[in-house]
Amino acid sequence: NVRDVLSGMMGGGRAPIQFLVGCFWDGLDLNLVAGDGKGDCGVFRVDAGGSMNLRRVLSGGHVGCVRAFVSSPLPFEKAVIVTGGEDARLCEWNSNSAQTTGAIKTSNSISSGKAILTAGGGRIKRSKKKQGHAPY
Repeated sequence: NVRDVLSGMMGGGRAPIQFLVGCFWDGLDLNLVAGDGKGDCGVFRVDAGGSMNLRRVLSGGHVGCVRAFVSSPLPFEKAVIVTGGEDARLCEWNSNSAQTTGAIKTSNSISSGKAILTAGGGRIKRSKKKQGHAPY
């Protein structure tokens, strides 16, 4: 089972890998992103022969499953990875240090400026539709 192999590479004391989030090509290597139910992810290099090596552990940004990611089209050592999770957070990671550069708790409005690490996810509040408005 590939999840068991990946869990072993993540090291002791971590929750087992439960999700294969996806893959990306960094111009040199194929990389696999896989995560656990507590918000930690591993980025693994997949070699042409099928072997995998842990490149980075992304930890401390999410408190729930990571379900999506996007990576900048740069070699892995210079790439920036943005992850999105069930905790309603977007985290930006510097893949060279595997430290989060910020986490944004999503809401119904778009904010700009410096990202602030927030605790916990939450329900996204939606604005109510106005009564009596007919578009036609």
